[in-house]
Amino acid sequence: LLFHLLVALRASGTDVADVLEELAARRS
Repeated sequence: LLFHLLVALRASGTDVADVLEELAARRS
């Protein structure tokens, strides 16, 4: 599920670094 989410975000042009920061914020 997480992998598919990252793929979808990359496909939409979202910066991977921003995605990682968002995930870190949600997990904390």
